[in-house]
Amino acid sequence: MFKTINAVLLRSLDEIELKIWRRLVLPSGWNLGQLHLALQAAFNWWNYHLHEFQIGGLRYG
Repeated sequence: MFKTINAVLLRSLDEIELKIWRRLVLPSGWNLGQLHLALQAAFNWWNYHLHEFQIGGLRYG
């Protein structure tokens, strides 16, 4: 049997001219607010970069 997924891997960022990316392994139970904070920390952003999440065809930004 398959085990319950407890982490997700983010590997790339799309639609940016300069390909700068980080690989993040994060808990699968995190919400978008927690994911936002993780991205801010990984890229050393201070809430001044626009970004959005696309999940199942829906866009959150």
